[in-house]
Amino acid sequence: MNLFLSGQPDNTAGGLTGPGILPVVIDVPLGAIFVTFDGTQLTDLTCCDTAIPPLTNDANGRSLSDFNIFGTNIQSFNGISGIIFNDRVMFLAGVFLDDNTPATGPGGPARLTDANFPEGPGFNLWPQLGQSFFVGDGLNAANDPFRYIVPTGATRLFLGFLDGAGFGCWDSCAGDGVAPGVYDDNAGSGPVDYAFTMVPEPSTWVLFSLGLAGVAVRRFRR
Repeated sequence: MNLFLSGQPDNTAGGLTGPGILPVVIDVPLGAIFVTFDGTQLTDLTCCDTAIPPLTNDANGRSLSDFNIFGTNIQSFNGISGIIFNDRVMFLAGVFLDDNTPATGPGGPARLTDANFPEGPGFNLWPQLGQSFFVGDGLNAANDPFRYIVPTGATRLFLGFLDGAGFGCWDSCAGDGVAPGVYDDNAGSGPVDYAFTMVPEPSTWVLFSLGLAGVAVRRFRR
């Protein structure tokens, strides 16, 4: 699921070869303050072509240092920022958008880096509209959820992955990175539990599948 296709129609180019499929989209409830994720577990998440043995990954991603790939350095595209993240590849990521369709082609908001994602307690992240962010399993080392603050004007949350040739980190993650693409060698699925918190109480819990076959949604209000 190509995060750079967020907010785009089916036929929009996602970068280089292998644009992949549209990411999962979730409506942001009116009045939502932040969203949390509850220990996302993805199964059989694989990437990479026959030149590299398939990588079996989890939601947090890991490096391919055995193959001189040391992280993720993907450029911005289709109005969605890329990301720079050392030591991790093929991790679950998200982006907030409003109701507008992002402009196509290179460019997007400033890229976040792994320095923006400390794993200490009480971590909050304030992403901009169109600024992709690391989700992983949504938990810190103490198994407490990170809180992703909903930006002003956000009406949709997209979940997917950021991919590109060699993840842009052949030998190191220095430099400008690579354009997104090569999603055609990825596979995997799994449920993701998340909750939007309103004022003053949590209001929504949703379970959906990241599989290619479809998305199942359940919603409860408390």
